[in-house]
Amino acid sequence: IDTIRKYAFIATPFPLIISLEIRCSKEAQQRCVTVMKNTFGDMLLCEPLSEINILPSPQDLKHKILIKVKKSKQTIIVETSSSAIHSSFSTSSTQSEDLTASAHSDDSTTIVLKKIVPKPTRPTIIPELSILAPYFVGIRFRNFSLPESKTFNHVLSFSDRSLLSLLKDQFKLNAIVKHNKRGMMRIYPSVVRFKSDNFNPIRFWEVGCQMVATNWQIWDCGQEISESLFRPLSTSSGIGYSGYRLKPEILRRPTAANNKELIKIENLKALQFTILKKLDILILSGQQLPK
Repeated sequence: IDTIRKYAFIATPFPLIISLEIRCSKEAQQRCVTVMKNTFGDMLLCEPLSEINILPSPQDLKHKILIKVKKSKQTIIVETSSSAIHSSFSTSSTQSEDLTASAHSDDSTTIVLKKIVPKPTRPTIIPELSILAPYFVGIRFRNFSLPESKTFNHVLSFSDRSLLSLLKDQFKLNAIVKHNKRGMMRIYPSVVRFKSDNFNPIRFWEVGCQMVATNWQIWDCGQEISESLFRPLSTSSGIGYSGYRLKPEILRRPTAANNKELIKIENLKALQFTILKKLDILILSGQQLPK
């Protein structure tokens, strides 16, 4: 946290978002809250900038650190379509399954043993930690049509493999593009990437995903593509990446049509490339090239 505070805004004044993955006790979570508040001070945004239920622009959040964390059971998230308060409760009930084993005694009688094995549950997020995330409330994806998927301050997280699977379905593809015009979505490398390699991020940028995370352990094509998008064309200081780029205009424009079929057509048009560019490269010489 000290290191983040020290280097957060050297490359850019735009907001820095910290995505927390909580696997610790309530006491340790409270310690997290204390450490972040004491270390970040005024940089940490703990309250909405206004009463308007809309995400602020990065221009309004310069030099601010924002937390993204899953909601606690007491977290209240607000509908975008009305001023009504929608209380969303996380389900953390312990599930169990029966494991059946067979054992044979000396008289060949079969004995069936049943054992209830509780599934490990993730720790409950404390309200003191959730309240630090007024604009980035992590929710579990169930359906794009549910009220919780329409709140202005929610974030859906998918592994790259999970979202690619959804994108194969034309109906779900349309729903994802429609969602990302108004809601936040974060993509992270799948846990089965045992080599810590990276995916091609372009497929997710095409459908409007705002946060596409990469593994930094390995420098590969996926990481190179990701960094190339955010590299400034020119900087006076020559420092790093801006971290923010505007999406294509059609992905930022609210859907104008009311007819569902027209909305689908308009969303899918956003994914079509209409300009073909040709690049010729002439190599004059090369030194110290890898074998």
